[in-house]
Amino acid sequence: MEPASLAVSIVGLAGLFSTCIEGLEYVQLGKQFGKDYGKCLLRVDASKLRLSRWAESVGLMHPESAERYKASLSQDEYKLVQNLLEQIRDSLQDAKENSTRYEKRIKTKDPETTSLAVYDPVNDLAPQFQNLHLTLRTQAAQRQMGASFLTKAKWALYEKKKFDNMIEEINDSIAELVDMFPATLEDQKASSKQEIQGLEETQDLALLKEVAQDDEILMDAVKDLAEQRGHSFQDLVFTGSSVHAGDINEAGVAGKGHSYTRINVSDRSKVHLGNVNRGRG
Repeated sequence: MEPASLAVSIVGLAGLFSTCIEGLEYVQLGKQFGKDYGKCLLRVDASKLRLSRWAESVGLMHPESAERYKASLSQDEYKLVQNLLEQIRDSLQDAKENSTRYEKRIKTKDPETTSLAVYDPVNDLAPQFQNLHLTLRTQAAQRQMGASFLTKAKWALYEKKKFDNMIEEINDSIAELVDMFPATLEDQKASSKQEIQGLEETQDLALLKEVAQDDEILMDAVKDLAEQRGHSFQDLVFTGSSVHAGDINEAGVAGKGHSYTRINVSDRSKVHLGNVNRGRG
């Protein structure tokens, strides 16, 4: 088989990619996840965003756009991309089948059980996770505009260990896909910066670092944005002390803006909030 143009090869993989994205879209989490629910949901969001970013960069979202790439895929490379997407699909399918067996086992023991209840992201997600969840989902959805997905029944995972295994397998496969196309790295870096521009709260960036730490491209964008925005000070109590919260900049150095929330200062404390600029400037 002669090497195929990337544009031609991508068309043949688009259906498999859609299956992977659909699989992530329909994952639900049982209420047994408890306090882990919010961060686990965000891990699904982050994996979907990462996969969609890669797909967009190589033309899978819109196969006709792949023509701008001059690279070609050998038979072995094509098979590797196919195998990696199949691994993602199979990781989701295996998790779903394990979940089905788990449900049957629980229902056999107790037909009236309520332990299989699932979380509803709209009503059950804690406030501190809502903005990041909405941002990640919106960014991925914007890439899927025009895509026609089949309507499938949602399914739920109930065991944290099974969930961790699934996400780790999926992220490992995505990482290999990203590494296969170094020519698209700059496009993906630019996309990752756009993905997080809507995150106004510093705590959202900190949370994103927790749930998407495997995504090196996104982590670099988060680091750059955090450095641009300065520090976040919150829930501080000062009693009888002299404190400066901010940067000390040399003359002519532009200061970064910081955020200050819920600061409690006693009568005897001397607190300076903001930057100090040395010399003239």
